[in-house]
Amino acid sequence: MNRPAHLLAWLVAAAVLGTTVPAGAQSTPDADAIFARARSVAEARTLPPYLEYTTYAAFVRKGHVDAEHYHVIVRTADGTSYVTPVPDSPADRIDTTPYVQKAPPYFWPATTFGLARAQKNDSETVGTASGTVSAQPQTSPSPLAVIGGVRAISREYTVTLAGTEMLEGVSVYHLLLAPRYDPSKHQLREAFIDTQTYQTRRLIVAVSANAGPIHSQPRAVIDYAPVGDAWLVAHGSIDFTLRFGFLAFSGSGEFRLSDMRAVTDEPDWMFDRTKLLAHRRG
Repeated sequence: MNRPAHLLAWLVAAAVLGTTVPAGAQSTPDADAIFARARSVAEARTLPPYLEYTTYAAFVRKGHVDAEHYHVIVRTADGTSYVTPVPDSPADRIDTTPYVQKAPPYFWPATTFGLARAQKNDSETVGTASGTVSAQPQTSPSPLAVIGGVRAISREYTVTLAGTEMLEGVSVYHLLLAPRYDPSKHQLREAFIDTQTYQTRRLIVAVSANAGPIHSQPRAVIDYAPVGDAWLVAHGSIDFTLRFGFLAFSGSGEFRLSDMRAVTDEPDWMFDRTKLLAHRRG
């Protein structure tokens, strides 16, 4: 039996009898299908009631490092955060008094920069989801049963599969994403999607950087790690250069979220300024 006929026989057997298809017979899904499935997986994440972690952020320019540490507890229902500044070193004289703010420092730790819909599982301030699906079922004034529906798909990106590669020992699909319109709003440029689970392992994101009249969109590398059942931001880095004539302003930034854990319960006073003051007064 020649190779094409042999392969066809295996496919028929797999479909009819449940036989495992040999590795050579399996096909890679197209880029749009990979992107759509990765988005569905991101949207299906279940966040715990609270997230607790330590964040580190540093800005580096001309050898000078300006760094900040915070211990953060986020109420995932609305993003309200209990923030405690942490000294960068024993010589760092800062006010370590905890305070409440409406959002966690720097960014929402579950953000996918628009891969997931801009709801609880994503940030509402950094772009919108690509390929958003809205279902509008047909209705009929007659008593006849509804037998069909209409589904509209809005695609904000042209998605290309660059290939399959290894990322930290895991096989991933490498997707290239080109915004079809409004690049400043649709920030995704590359995505690395686990070939087995379709979890997002890494995103390359265009970030707006402004210094007076100078505007640029350097790209940030965002890595994700599992926390319970959800994959959340673990590390990010960015290098940028803003040029204006003979002038240039350049630097780099890095942030890390460490010791992240899911928490099921925290006292209400952590997330209300008035209650926090009353708690401190005892």
